[in-house]
Formats: sequence, C-alpha cells, structure tokens
Amino acid sequence: MGIYDKVRIDRAFPEHDLPAGSIMETKNLYAGMAEFYISLDGRLIERRCRFESDPDAIPVMPGWPPPLKRIYTEEIDIDYHGDLCLYGYRSGAAESNKFVMRFTHGQLEWICPFDDYPKKNQDLLMEQGAR
Repeated sequence: MGIYDKVRIDRAFPEHDLPAGSIMETKNLYAGMAEFYISLDGRLIERRCRFESDPDAIPVMPGWPPPLKRIYTEEIDIDYHGDLCLYGYRSGAAESNKFVMRFTHGQLEWICPFDDYPKKNQDLLMEQGAR
C-alpha cells in the first residue's frame, strides 16, 4: 500500500454514499502522511503540524519509543489544480470506495466514482502516485 496522505471530507455527497466527515486516502499529493480536508465550501486545505513526544503514549511494541503526537500549527489553502484519486473503506464494505475529485485553483469542481472516470485518465492518475 505504501505511504499516503489523509483527506477529510467535510461536506456530504449523498449521491455517492459519502457522508460528511469521511476520511479518505490519496497518493496524488505529498504521499507523506500529511493531512488535508475539503472544506464545506469545497476548498482543499492542508493542516500543517509539528511532532512532539507524548509521555502518555503507549509504545506500539515493547522496547519501541512511544509514538509522537501531532501539534497542528496552521491551515493552508493550497490552491490545488488537478485531479485527485481518493479511496477509503466504508464500514462493512469488502472493497474500497474510489473517487476522483477535480479541483480548479483549489476549488472542488466535481466528484465521480473512479470507474466512471475515463480509462486512459485512470491510468495516468495512477501513474502519478495513486498506486
């Protein structure tokens, strides 16, 4: 699967069975565990952070250091221009939901199921990192 970024979707898209607050993954942005959200008005926002030690955190395995906690520092409207492949699992679903979202200068223009996106564009989008 590899490293990805998380994208929270603040607005519901009932026509795609995508509730508000859904957390999706993408490899079309930084692919470095960054966090983003799509605001209610359709803007793509990056949530920047720094990491600090968390003395109350429990190590994942004995002998490992405790995980670091994120301290959010700012939110940046990244003015993204292009298509993103977003995927995630609904509870009880056997396979992931996969969508393409198009942004024009940071503004969400449309969303469609990945399977409805043109095949040659699917291939290009996947080559850009969404493997």
